[in-house]
Amino acid sequence: MSVDKTVRNVLVLGCGYTGKVLVRKLIAAGTHVTGTTTRAENRDEICGLGADGYVWAMGSELPAHLQQVDTAFVLCPPGTESPEPLAKQLSAVSDVVYCSSTGVYGHCEDGRELTESSPALGNSPRAQARLEAERAFLNIGARIVRAGGIYGPGRNMLERLNKGRVRVAGNLERLVNMIHVEDLATILMAAALRAPKGGVFIATDGLPVRWRDLAETASKLAGIELPEEVELPEDPMLRSFYDSSRRLNNDHTLSCLGIRLAHPSALAALEELAPRTQN
Repeated sequence: MSVDKTVRNVLVLGCGYTGKVLVRKLIAAGTHVTGTTTRAENRDEICGLGADGYVWAMGSELPAHLQQVDTAFVLCPPGTESPEPLAKQLSAVSDVVYCSSTGVYGHCEDGRELTESSPALGNSPRAQARLEAERAFLNIGARIVRAGGIYGPGRNMLERLNKGRVRVAGNLERLVNMIHVEDLATILMAAALRAPKGGVFIATDGLPVRWRDLAETASKLAGIELPEEVELPEDPMLRSFYDSSRRLNNDHTLSCLGIRLAHPSALAALEELAPRTQN
């Protein structure tokens, strides 16, 4: 995917795990990029990717020079502050992409397939915050990309097992919808370049997998037994992760954006990642 560096000046708000991969891809495409981080110690890492690093946090006024870009990617998770001020500050930017979450769909009891046009019925505090942000950015014509469970090198079920951070709880048969971080970055770029304003897209690999299958596959690959099953956490923000099940269809996203995923199966990708995570 090529981007004309003479006309493309890009802002990436929130250079965390996904943001850094997106910055790297944009730089490789010949784009001038400014990436933000909330911590000064992370600025050097952003600059090391070839971008301009800037310290900024949600809720703060976005400096005028950062608003004067052709394209903006908003990857910051919603906080306690209203998303409307930031959306208004980016209203003059030609192409805005807001990265949301498939959690906005909530739990689908009957297991039917969900698409971009399916009602977003998530009622958890996290889902409601995402939907509020989506509405604010749709009001300025942004494209919305709803990402599934993001994984890749350094962030996957194998890594979590190695660090003792897997919690076996809730509905172990629940369907989870995953997306490799490289594919998510590709979808975000394609949404900015090819999607109509106001479009909504599902960023998953299109192959929902039972959580039990994902965990057991990782357990075998890592050679680490899964921990004992425990009670659900009390925090309602966390409980939704362990009970929500949904089956998402990504056909519209792939056809509209004209892309092919490099990692169309989370289970197959785990096998590719296994050599990197073994001690």
